[in-house]
Amino acid sequence: MGPRDGSRQVYLCSDSSKAKSSVMQLCRRLGFIPVDMGLLSSSLDLENLPLYLFPSWRLPILCTLCLFIFFYLYNFLRDILQPFVTTGKSAFYKMPIETVNVTLPSVALVMISLVYLPGLCAAFLQLRWGTKYNRFPNWLDRWLNRRKQFGLC
Repeated sequence: MGPRDGSRQVYLCSDSSKAKSSVMQLCRRLGFIPVDMGLLSSSLDLENLPLYLFPSWRLPILCTLCLFIFFYLYNFLRDILQPFVTTGKSAFYKMPIETVNVTLPSVALVMISLVYLPGLCAAFLQLRWGTKYNRFPNWLDRWLNRRKQFGLC
């Protein structure tokens, strides 16, 4: 669920179905999307919802970590292990600094491309559809909403 949808949602908890239904109708008339969260006992979880640390950051951080591991292993195999196996030349001293310094720019370039790529996809879809008023597919909408997190990672 993206921030655009989340800003229009109203979470409801109640033990009275009559009260809940009248509040739901009021929310709909005001242009909000009511979300039934169950009984009043589940309101504690609802109150703690803002306390979850950066829920929209999970995918960008996981993506950054996976890219770092992939590029680090590639650079390790290419620059350290391959010369050691083929010529017997030990370059393990490069692991902590040089390999990381080669890995980080690669990860940064891929992450910045993940920031700009959804905008290009959106522009392509708008050109293909011939209008800017169609909604994007859900996967593209979520990706567009997470561009800031990808860019900061």
